[in-house]
Amino acid sequence: MNPREIYLIAGLVALPGKEHELREVLRGLLKPTRSEPGCRRYDMYASEQQGRFFAIETWNSRQALDEHMQTAHFKAAAVRFAELLQGTLAVDILEDITE
Repeated sequence: MNPREIYLIAGLVALPGKEHELREVLRGLLKPTRSEPGCRRYDMYASEQQGRFFAIETWNSRQALDEHMQTAHFKAAAVRFAELLQGTLAVDILEDITE
């Protein structure tokens, strides 16, 4: 069975007053994550609604995504998420329906 490419969107909402800190944590994930062998796309966006951020990601396989979540840089960010986010990290894994 061939691994299938994984697409996902993650939504994050900062606690009031923590927007800048969350932005910096997210920016800190960009370079190391983009260097991971299974990463095809890893982009972060700030919404026009203050404090809302989105990650748009593409991974070579589910295994590559799972390995990303075990990296030191992601684990360090996840610890910070606990103190910076309203609620939890919302992740949607997407299925391409264009074909």
